[in-house]
Order: sequence, then structure tokens, then C-alpha cells
Amino acid sequence: MAIWYMRQGPEPKPSPALAEKLNISTFLQELLWRRNIVEEKDVNAYLDARLSGLVNPDKWPQIPAAADFIVSSLLAGKKLVVWGDYDVDGTTSTALVLDVLQYHGFNVLWHIPDRHREGYGINVAAIEKLAEMGCQLLLSVDSGIADVTAIA
Repeated sequence: MAIWYMRQGPEPKPSPALAEKLNISTFLQELLWRRNIVEEKDVNAYLDARLSGLVNPDKWPQIPAAADFIVSSLLAGKKLVVWGDYDVDGTTSTALVLDVLQYHGFNVLWHIPDRHREGYGINVAAIEKLAEMGCQLLLSVDSGIADVTAIA
């Protein structure tokens, strides 16, 4: 049996009048409150998301160093494989990364596991097969964040 722990929002709880003003349900308002999104401007920014509201990837922890590592490895001739996932965001992220790298002249491989034969996530047998093919770098997109053993 699963036990659910609900995150609490900041005190005080927002007034239902704000939900009415923003033309949202009190249920949605409570979900946003539990995510610490309570001010009118913040609710509007969250519900009317724009690309300009995204944080620059240069500000994400370790992203610049990871990007530098990937580029320097590719420039040094190392072979990279993009490991995706079978779902829509996994295949899209795989295609996007391949498109960008191929546009810049890098020849990279990709792997999207077959759910029935390989299971979910990253698996050691497939990684070993890719290594035998000369792959020295693995870039996981939308997959593998909890597969510590397979990554090791």
C-alpha cells in the first residue's frame, strides 16, 4: 500500500477570492499553493508559461561543465551514443540531441530500448554491446537517473 505525503504550502493559505479573480478552481489553487506558487503574478507566470520564463541552462548546476566535457570528448574523436526512452518525450529528446550534434558535424549513435526485450531504463547488456561497437560516451536523455548500478 502506498503512503502519500502531501507537501504543505506557506502560511497563510491563499484566499479563495484569488482563485475567483484568476478564474481558476480552488483545487488548482491548492495544488499551486503546495508548490509555493501563491502570489498572483507567480500563478499567472506558471499558468501562462513562456519560453522567456525558462532559466538559462548556463545557470543549471553542472550543465556548463557537462557540455564542455561532451564537446571536448567529441572533438577528441570519442564515440557518443544517445540513450533515449520509448515514450514521446524520450524519443523527442533523443531526436533533438541527435539533430543538434549531427548539425554540428558529429556522427553519433542512438539507442532506444525495446520495452519487451530490454525492460525499462538503462541496462548493462546493451551498454556493453555499445562499448564493443566503440562507444566511449553515454548521454542519457529521459532515462536512467536512478539506474546507479547500470551506470557504474
